[in-house]
Amino acid sequence: MKHCIAALFIILIFEGCTKTQSHQNQITKIELSRTGGESDDGAIISIDSNLICNYYGRLDNSKSEHYYSGKITAAFWDTLNKRVEQTKFKSASLNSNSHVSDSEEFELIIHSKTGKNRFLRIWGRESDPVLEFMIWLNGAYKKAKLTKAADSIKFEAVIRNPPMPKLDHVLFLPPKP
Repeated sequence: MKHCIAALFIILIFEGCTKTQSHQNQITKIELSRTGGESDDGAIISIDSNLICNYYGRLDNSKSEHYYSGKITAAFWDTLNKRVEQTKFKSASLNSNSHVSDSEEFELIIHSKTGKNRFLRIWGRESDPVLEFMIWLNGAYKKAKLTKAADSIKFEAVIRNPPMPKLDHVLFLPPKP
């Protein structure tokens, strides 16, 4: 009887060690878009539960944007899921209340098994956990092994750089790039 109890105890310990952690949010895909600052024209990154990472932007100080595709590690996907859980998106507001001109705008779309949520933030004076997550995710393409895609990639996020305003009423035109 003692041997059965000891064997059962050992089996339970090993069973607990081999179970993978299931995340409460059950993310299937996450996509982040941002407008450009003074140094670039914005970027979009999309990562899904199959560990596929798609990116549109500049890599390695390239002069123009390109489409890239690659893979992230399972460990990075777990880190992303943990960061989403810690950010508590369910109680976060969808939009930022601050209005700051000439600053980067972020759009985050989180797909889960129960639907999707879209969050908008402006990188300005105030910070919140959602904006901090967006800034962290903005650099996630550096964790992926990306190669230039042969064709364009369709993204759902729509924020990038807004088109130039009509200049027919402007007295002093901006310089041409």
